Amino acid sequence: MKKRMVKLTAIVLACGMIFALGACGSKDEAPADAQATEAQADTQQASGDATSEDAGESTGVANPWVEYSNMEEACNAAGFSFNVPETVGSYVGLSFSVMNNELIQVVYGEPDKGVTIRKAEGSEDISGDYNTYAEEKEVDVNGTMVGMAGNDGLISLAVWEKDGYSYSVMVNDEENPGLSQEAMEEIVQAAW
Repeated sequence: MKKRMVKLTAIVLACGMIFALGACGSKDEAPADAQATEAQADTQQASGDATSEDAGESTGVANPWVEYSNMEEACNAAGFSFNVPETVGSYVGLSFSVMNNELIQVVYGEPDKGVTIRKAEGSEDISGDYNTYAEEKEVDVNGTMVGMAGNDGLISLAVWEKDGYSYSVMVNDEENPGLSQEAMEEIVQAAW
């Protein structure tokens, strides 16, 4: 019995040493793989989401947003219509994009200084706004309940659902961080 325990202990120790040596070999290979991955990431960052011309494969993370020159093209890509006002305040410039053929986004001005209106099928909050606001309320806009949030009496975010679609309006402008409730209600009504 004692000889069996000694043999069993020897076998367990030998297996442990084999696994330890195997793990040491893997550690030597890991930094090279990590360095190669970092080098690829740096190259992709420098050149954008590069596409291999020979293989036709993406070498970076695909951008889910596709830009369109007008609302008609964006609606065709998403498979549903979307009405928006021609202008919002004094913001100059209008861009249309679709994410994953599911969500239409219209930006008045610039994404970091403007107003963004979105529409998608479903009932989730599609705003992408994770800010905390001091003032939040539900407003009845022609029979549709709209969640509005902002600070200092200005509305920076509106979210609602109507006829199976989710909508959002977000103001992203440090100089003008929100709109009046009346101006936001006008945008909400125009988006139906």
